[in-house]
Amino acid sequence: MSDRTASARPSEEIIRAGRFSSGEPPTGARRRAARGADVEETPRSVLVIEDYDDSREILVEAFRGVGLPVLEAASAEAARCLIRDNPSIGLVVTDYTLGDGDGVSLLNEAWDQGFLDGAPAMIVTAHPSVPAPKGVMVLRKPVDPLVVLAHGQELMRASERAPGSRDA
Repeated sequence: MSDRTASARPSEEIIRAGRFSSGEPPTGARRRAARGADVEETPRSVLVIEDYDDSREILVEAFRGVGLPVLEAASAEAARCLIRDNPSIGLVVTDYTLGDGDGVSLLNEAWDQGFLDGAPAMIVTAHPSVPAPKGVMVLRKPVDPLVVLAHGQELMRASERAPGSRDA
């Protein structure tokens, strides 16, 4: 696991329940407040969730190459920790098939529990059929990382214009 890959282990309660937190989930207003008054000055981060190391590293480097802060996770479990602990996530790029779950379930779980407020998402997959939630872009592998980057940047710009909506 690279030093940039999420290595934090969630609590046993989170692992057993498959949830982000045992307490009250943050509301959109609390998540925005947690980002602070300098939200416009601090770039929102990109969360890349991919269990294949080489694919994850290529996507991470594409986003970092344009100056965006990037968080990365090799599993749904690691992604839950990052989502729970990082209110500044502005885009999620996830594989559909992960070793310990799937990207769609992970996104739905996060949104249902009040996380990822307004953050757009993309699913990058080789799977032939993905039940993508409304407003989630699906790109089929193999895909050029620059195509993922271009779509990701546009989704982030659109979400800034229409905060609080995944359907931007």
